[in-house]
This record gives sequence, C-alpha cells and structure tokens, in this order.
Amino acid sequence: MTGGNPFDKPRILTADACGSLGSSLELQPTDFNVSENCLNAGEFESKPQNDWYIAHLLPASFSKINLTGTTQFRLRYTMNGYDHGADYVKFYSGEANDQDRPGLLVTYSIP
Repeated sequence: MTGGNPFDKPRILTADACGSLGSSLELQPTDFNVSENCLNAGEFESKPQNDWYIAHLLPASFSKINLTGTTQFRLRYTMNGYDHGADYVKFYSGEANDQDRPGLLVTYSIP
C-alpha cells in the first residue's frame, strides 16, 4: 500500500465482471474505458480474511463468469468523499506466482 490504507477511508473497492475486456489478456489502455460488456459484480470486504480480500459476487454478474476459460474483472474505487491524497493498493495479477495469484472460487447448491 502507498499512502494511507484505501480501505480505511470512505471508499468501496468494486469489481466489474467483464467476461473479456478485449482481444488481449494483457492490460491495455482501452481496458479503462467504460464498457457495455462489464457489469457491477460486487464489492470487496474492507478487511482481508487470511490475507485475502474477498468479494461476494452479485447474481446478475454470473452471466459474465466463464467456468471453463478466462474471466476478467476490472477493479475500481467508488468514493463517498475525496481527501486529495494518493492512496492506493496493488494486487497481483493472474500471471503472478501460484501462491499470490488471485482466485475465483465458484460454489453453488442445487435447490
């Protein structure tokens, strides 16, 4: 983290489920554009659990989850106030070592 802890401020880390942001899995400048392909998937909890930040996804975003391939998420902060300070946190990408790589855990139940 740089600056203060962004989770200690009135900010909410939100995940957008995008299916695929473009033709490349590598981060591209166009990935930051608003896309009709992305849905608000959910919000991250402000405290990590076992060093992992967790977001429970909204059912509306399930259609963007590829159970047999790649699903890309775009993370963004929604702010309820801004103190003009440069606070940010870095997350590992899907290309990181196995122990650091983000994961998507899909669980379901049959009604």
